[in-house]
Amino acid sequence: MPAEGFLDALPAGNGMAFILVQHLDPTHESMMVNLLAGHTSMTVRQATDGMLIEREHLYVIPPGTYLSVGDGALHLSQPQARHGARLPFDFLLHSLAAECDTRAICVILREPAPTAALG
Repeated sequence: MPAEGFLDALPAGNGMAFILVQHLDPTHESMMVNLLAGHTSMTVRQATDGMLIEREHLYVIPPGTYLSVGDGALHLSQPQARHGARLPFDFLLHSLAAECDTRAICVILREPAPTAALG
């Protein structure tokens, strides 16, 4: 998985926070926190609504939700459209741009598969 290789290459004590958005089946519980924890010295947590963003943490989106940032915290919401394409990554990017402006960096790691983001 590309995320594991990315985490393996990150230096310890980088002072940053990371948010991982993966396209997951909304009906299955995610195992990403446990899978990724062995690839980083950062604290890896599944995001919860209102969770403050801290340095040296990796936050993983829960299945079936949208994730945004605002006022230094993570915010979860349910997708508005019940059918059709769900675009959780685009939803996060819009909130990051509004909240962090030039202080945000985005890295897109993608395995060969159909895209689920607009851009």
